[in-house]
Amino acid sequence: MLLNLGAAHIRFVDRPVRLYNAGSSECFGATGTTPASGATAFRPRSPHAVARACAHNLVANYREAYRMHACTGILFNHESPLRPERFVTQKIVRAAGRIAAGDAGKLTLGNLDTHRDWGWAP
Repeated sequence: MLLNLGAAHIRFVDRPVRLYNAGSSECFGATGTTPASGATAFRPRSPHAVARACAHNLVANYREAYRMHACTGILFNHESPLRPERFVTQKIVRAAGRIAAGDAGKLTLGNLDTHRDWGWAP
């Protein structure tokens, strides 16, 4: 985690430093049908989400306690060509390519009831 190696040392550097922590919308947990906002409480539901929520709070602590330029951007789901095949969009695209090339005959997906909002992050 960058924070463990970064913020604790940044406060001793005699140079202007800006710390950006890539947060995660997973910190909000299940919000039902209500979209998350800056006012939504964190209710993380996985070890990854708990770690991200902890990092978010640590960055806030360093910002407030040491007057550092430190912030967290809460990133929601996004797609990129860099995603591995285990992510659904890449899984579909790569399977379609294999099917078109005659190397495979079908695509199998998991839970089709899952709802996600995707953005694009090239």
